[in-house]
Amino acid sequence: MNSAKQEILIWQNKIEEIANNLPEDDVCPQCNVHILQGLQKVCAHCQDDNHREARKKYIHENIFNILKEKGVGKRHLECSFDNFEIGKNEKTVLFFKSITRNLTDSILLYSPTPGNGKTHLATATLRRVLLSGYEDCHFVPAPNIFLEIKQSYGSGQSDLSEKWVIDKYCGINFLIVDDIGAERVSDWTMQIWYMIVSRRESEMRPTLYTSNLSLSEIKNVLGARIASRLSGGYVFELLGNDYRLNNRKQI
Repeated sequence: MNSAKQEILIWQNKIEEIANNLPEDDVCPQCNVHILQGLQKVCAHCQDDNHREARKKYIHENIFNILKEKGVGKRHLECSFDNFEIGKNEKTVLFFKSITRNLTDSILLYSPTPGNGKTHLATATLRRVLLSGYEDCHFVPAPNIFLEIKQSYGSGQSDLSEKWVIDKYCGINFLIVDDIGAERVSDWTMQIWYMIVSRRESEMRPTLYTSNLSLSEIKNVLGARIASRLSGGYVFELLGNDYRLNNRKQI
């Protein structure tokens, strides 16, 4: 073999060796699956995962403040499944523990006995949902919604119109409405309230309602249309005594 051919062969071997040692497309060092783009240190999928994990850690460390931001009152900030008195409600509590962002139906949690933990269980559910990293949720006492509806009547203000109130409460994905049926309202207020309930059901946005009224009583107080909408979802009766009365402070 002459020297020219030998030199070409040497260079071909070198090029082949270099090519074999060149890294393939840069793979994400975190997942070892996705290709890095540009100057990424981790892929977009892992960036999203890292952001979610960081947010979940933040929520866990600041759960009281976040529950307050979501509408929970000071008295119920420490409510969780761990400190809920289950009693005869094992199946009900098990269901509420299983709630995820995949829920698309409404839930009515009622009990004729006041003070037996409906708000506690609702708050515990909200806490669990938040700690899972799902933040598109809110807690609101029903009288607060009715007050906003009343204030919107003929206000002429774009930030307090009937449409604004409806859009506000229909735009939240997971909504907890505490203590429905606690007060009687005007026909006009009830019509706006029905529009909220109906639209949320139509858009398959999960809503947890608590009440001291059964479905038949809700029909009498809030009307057949509201009762019908609520009956289409899950309905649970919470059993137990009035813990507030039993645990009242003594002098």
